[in-house]
Amino acid sequence: MNDMLSIARWLRDERGFSVIALDHPDDPIATDPDQIGKTPIAKWKPFQSALPSDDNFRAWFGNGKRRNVGIVTGAISRIVVVDDDDAEAEAWADAHLPPTPMMT
Repeated sequence: MNDMLSIARWLRDERGFSVIALDHPDDPIATDPDQIGKTPIAKWKPFQSALPSDDNFRAWFGNGKRRNVGIVTGAISRIVVVDDDDAEAEAWADAHLPPTPMMT
């Protein structure tokens, strides 16, 4: 079985995350070099309110193309992302936000 297909199913079924497929550097759809590997291969908005189906997963991850996995953040996945993109923001986050299991 495709590893990314297995990972996507695990994230959905075991963690409860709404998962979408992103392009991959070896099979890009993005034209902006900074977006390669980050570009959804399908519209992600429907997956803010419904989890993807196995049919979605087979179409995205079982078609012979390499794909990355993305998680739709917000209420559907119970995930909030805080992007601390400079030293000041990182210091603030360290001082004010609690550690979480997925914190990096």
